[in-house]
Amino acid sequence: MLITSLNRCEEFPAGDHTQLRELLHPSRVPIAIRYSLAHGRLEPGRRSKLHRLASSEVYYFLAGRGVLEFLCLVDPAWTPQDEDVIE
Repeated sequence: MLITSLNRCEEFPAGDHTQLRELLHPSRVPIAIRYSLAHGRLEPGRRSKLHRLASSEVYYFLAGRGVLEFLCLVDPAWTPQDEDVIE
């Protein structure tokens, strides 16, 4: 079992202007996974830029009617090189 805490994960800006904290990523955990799981957020009134990934991406919105706080599952795991910001 792997237990992690949001507060232990360093926040960083993604190319689409969201702030991310990677909860799970194969390069950072001692278990064999191929996906990544991140907590994302936006400041009130802000939106992320349109983007697409080379991998599949699933969002689960936690707060803010789909615009402020969310979980993002990416398979295979997210890398900055796989993100294409459209606008």
